[in-house]
Amino acid sequence: MLDIVRGSGWPSEYTARTLGHPYLDRWRGREADLAADRRAVQDYQDDLARGAIPPLPLWAGEAVDLITDRPSAADLVTTLAAQAEDALSRAGRH
Repeated sequence: MLDIVRGSGWPSEYTARTLGHPYLDRWRGREADLAADRRAVQDYQDDLARGAIPPLPLWAGEAVDLITDRPSAADLVTTLAAQAEDALSRAGRH
């Protein structure tokens, strides 16, 4: 959808995953309608100007759907350290 509204010549066989936002939600599954709607480009530009959507696609990998929480940095480091300690302990037993 972003390629369509931004006039990108990116080949459709090379897809990418981005984080969603209201503009994408509005047009999801209606790419042909989007391509035919000249007003959609202006709506996109207006949303950009208002800061309602990000100015560039926010690329995301397949694992983005596995994220279900947003722990603090302190909690994340504590969890990672505990997991690393456990993994090193198990590796030392083998």
